[in-house]
Amino acid sequence: MKHLRWWLSLAGVWICCATAPAYVVQDEPAQEVAEEREPAFEAPLQALLAEVEGATCTPEQALPLFQACMRQYGRLDPLEERLQALLADLEETQSPRWKAVQHVRGQLHWRNGTIQVARQAFAALAEDRSDIAARLQLAKLWDAEGKLAEASEAYRELLPEVDAATAERLQIRLALMELAKAGSAQNDSGDSPNPLAEFAAGEERSAGLRNRAAIVLALLGQPGEAIDLYRAEGEPKARFVGELRLAEWGMAAERFDVAQEAAWRAVELAPIARERRYALTLLAESHRRGQAVPALLERFETHAADLSGEARSLWIELLRETEQFDRAI
Repeated sequence: MKHLRWWLSLAGVWICCATAPAYVVQDEPAQEVAEEREPAFEAPLQALLAEVEGATCTPEQALPLFQACMRQYGRLDPLEERLQALLADLEETQSPRWKAVQHVRGQLHWRNGTIQVARQAFAALAEDRSDIAARLQLAKLWDAEGKLAEASEAYRELLPEVDAATAERLQIRLALMELAKAGSAQNDSGDSPNPLAEFAAGEERSAGLRNRAAIVLALLGQPGEAIDLYRAEGEPKARFVGELRLAEWGMAAERFDVAQEAAWRAVELAPIARERRYALTLLAESHRRGQAVPALLERFETHAADLSGEARSLWIELLRETEQFDRAI
């Protein structure tokens, strides 16, 4: 009886195994289907090519396509292979479709950091001198690679062919490149002309451009020339920030009269107590370093009725500092 039950049990196991669905066998067709599935980037690629054909491709336009490829593959190679296949199918170079593919390639590889491939794509496009966008991108790539001679030549050739806003940006960049070429030998005393300062000081330059150039000059360690260009303009908050800049640059350039006046205006414009205290710190320090504390005390006296609590505290501190204890009380 025991032997019979054992054989029946064994037979049942064999029957179950024989009739069980072969799930493992199904894995292989599923894998093949996944491999044959259309890449996730194909639809956005075709949409982008249709959009930029006859025009150009911006970094923002290429971003969704780049992201689709990276999400699926984690690298750009599959998309580059697809683009190369599209180029191989096109018999005519410089056709609208060919240009669209190359513009997309250039932007994708620039974002990917494969600069050499991006440069090759834009260089091929730039053989058509009417493709201003490709020539500009190629110049920027030369610039990004530190090949300043090639970039400078390309920028200068583009100046008469681009719109006014782009030309202004290129002129600023050219001035900075001239400044870099000259090195930090340019001093802040005005003994030698500064290309960026000379360019930004032109009468036709906008106030915004002059202010941006001034900030760059200050970052380059030339606060004196920054002061000469900069104007604090706009709504009160922007003017407050601008006056603080002028005060800080005035201190750095040891032009304490500039720092003192700018700090006083910043105190008047400060929207909150914390920012007012910082402006007052600059105000006091610029007068101390400029040997003009008595003039500041006199100014406090003249404007006593309008002083904030923070300004009154500084007034008392300076009176004590100059040993005018009776007046401080």
